[in-house]
Amino acid sequence: MAVVAPTCIEAKPQDESPSQVCPQIGSASRWLCFLWTRLPGQYTASKLDAFEQFRFQSSHWKVLAILLLTPGPCLLANLLLESIPLADPATDFRHSVTFQLRHFFASVIQTTFPALVKKNCVPDVAIGSWKLVAAFAVSQGAIAISTNAVISLSTGVYPVPFAHFTPSIPMGVIGTLLCYRRQAWGPESSDFRAKNTKVDHRLAMEMLPIFVYPVFTALFMSLPSREQLWLSLLLPVIKLALKRWLWLVSRSDGDLVGGITCCVGHLYHILFTDVILQNAKSVQTLSVVVLFNVGQMLLNCRYIMKDASALEIAKQQLQGEYLKNLTDNAAYNAMRFANESDVADKLHAQQPSALLSTYPGYHRKAFVHRHSKRVRG
Repeated sequence: MAVVAPTCIEAKPQDESPSQVCPQIGSASRWLCFLWTRLPGQYTASKLDAFEQFRFQSSHWKVLAILLLTPGPCLLANLLLESIPLADPATDFRHSVTFQLRHFFASVIQTTFPALVKKNCVPDVAIGSWKLVAAFAVSQGAIAISTNAVISLSTGVYPVPFAHFTPSIPMGVIGTLLCYRRQAWGPESSDFRAKNTKVDHRLAMEMLPIFVYPVFTALFMSLPSREQLWLSLLLPVIKLALKRWLWLVSRSDGDLVGGITCCVGHLYHILFTDVILQNAKSVQTLSVVVLFNVGQMLLNCRYIMKDASALEIAKQQLQGEYLKNLTDNAAYNAMRFANESDVADKLHAQQPSALLSTYPGYHRKAFVHRHSKRVRG
C-alpha cells in the first residue's frame, strides 16, 4: 500500500536544477520534431500496379473529365441546400419550416454518400436497391429533425445549439440497430468483415469534422480578439497534431494512410482557416492566418520538387544499372527483376491489398500456395 508523506508547512519548494529542466526541454523538442517531420509511408505493389494500369489505359481527356466531373454530385448537393432559405433565428420553432427542410436534406445526403462509397469499395457488400438506400437515408433525416424538434419543444430553445451535432448520437444508434437487424449485408467471411470494418473506420474519420467543426467555431467566436490571436498562432500545431493522429490510426494500411492523412487533414485545415477568416476580430489574426497558409504552400511546393528530383535520380540509376542488359523477352526480364532479393523485399514488404488489387490471380488459392513463402516474407 502506497504511503503519502505530508509536506511541512514551512518547507519551501526546491528550485528546479538545470539537470531537471534539460530533459523537459529535450522531450518538448522531440515532441515538436515528431509533429513537424514528414509522415512515413509507402504503397503496396497492388496499388502501384493499379496506378500503372490507370496511367496506360486512361487518356488525358479521361483524366481531365474525372477531375472536372467527380466534384459534380457534391456541388449539386450544396447548390440544392443553398437554394433553401434559412429561417430567421428570431422566429420560434413552429415557423422554421425552411430550416428544418434544409436540415432534413443535409442529413439525407450525408447518409447516402457513405453507403455509395461502401458499395464501391467493398465488392461483396449487399447494400440492396436504391430504394432501400433512399429509405434508410430518409429515416436518418427524420430522426435528425425529430431530435431537434423534441429539444426545441421541451426546452423552448430555438435554434438548437449545434443542430448538426446534436442528433448524431440517436442517428448512429438507430442506424446501427437497423444495419444489425438486416443481416444480408454480405458474406459471413473474415475477409469481408475486415474490408467492411476498414471502410467503416475510413468513413468515420471523414465524418469526424462534423463533430469538431461546430465546437471549434463556438470556441473561437466566444474569445476576445487577443485570445483569438493566440489561438490562430496555435493553428499549425493543431493541424500537425490532427494529421499525426490520423496517421497513427490508419498507418496499418499502406494504401489508404496517405489519402486519409492528406485529404482529411487538409479538410480540417480548410475548416479551421475558414472559421478564423470569417470570425476574426482583429487584423493581426487575419495576418497570422494568411502568413501561415502561404508558408504551408511554399513547404508543400518544396516537398513536391524534392520528391520529383529524387524520382528522376532513381530513374537514371535504374536505366544505368538494370536496363543495359535487357533482352527482347519481356517475361525473362520481369522474372529476373522479381528474383532479386531487394526487389522481392520491396514488393512484398506489406501484404497486397485485396481491396484495391485489380489482378484476380491474387485471390486464387493456386497463386497463394505457389508463392506462399514469398508472400509471407
